[in-house]
Amino acid sequence: QKENSPRVNVTVTNNGVDFTHTSSLTEYEYTHRPDASLVWPSWMNEENRTSIAIKGKGLSRVEACLFGIVKHRYHAFNATDNSIHCDVPPVVFEGPPQFIPIFLALENGVLGTDLDIRYEAPPVIPETIKEPIVAAVEPRSGASAGGGWIRVTGEGFLSRAELACKFGETASREVQHVSSEEVLCKLPRHLPGKVKFSVTNGGMEEGKSKLFEFTFVSDVSITSIFPSSGSVEGGTITRMYGSFSALAGIQPKCKF
Repeated sequence: QKENSPRVNVTVTNNGVDFTHTSSLTEYEYTHRPDASLVWPSWMNEENRTSIAIKGKGLSRVEACLFGIVKHRYHAFNATDNSIHCDVPPVVFEGPPQFIPIFLALENGVLGTDLDIRYEAPPVIPETIKEPIVAAVEPRSGASAGGGWIRVTGEGFLSRAELACKFGETASREVQHVSSEEVLCKLPRHLPGKVKFSVTNGGMEEGKSKLFEFTFVSDVSITSIFPSSGSVEGGTITRMYGSFSALAGIQPKCKF
């Protein structure tokens, strides 16, 4: 027997002096403790659940894998000194991702590892939301200060929190859903100018509406009025001075 041999003879004595005869020797083999250093894949869900590969050293004597508190032993296959494969258990998903520790079953006991598999719920496939079709917008212009309302008609408007009117890159979620064919949109504050207008139900697909433009115009402002007083019987003609570009093409009315 070599000095460093992993196999040794086992003898028994009752008095510390006399040992069993050499004809009845029994051999005992010392082996290295299995060292599991890597598991792949380590993340999975119930839809893509498969077998795992465990890499390391001294794994040829592993008989099975155990997972957390699951009592079932999952037989190790394709075992070599450097790797083994095991099937994995199903998991009922409740709450956040579950981390399941891995144990290795040997002939003489169970060995813990620093490895685990991590289960997560299957990916949620987003609901397909069809986008509405806009047929008309009334009016097609409004004050850049916002606050006014416009009427939009078409088809496919859904009553949901994601319903919004888009003025260029600015979205207004202050929308009144009248029906699947009509919504009212509140104008947001916006710089004067023309922007593309659309309505979205919050879906991912591109809308099929024809392109509409909405024009934000400078706010109406009054800087002075002359005369500043008149007869209680009315009839006095007054002049107002200020910025009135927003009223171009519109018959304005004065309110006193």
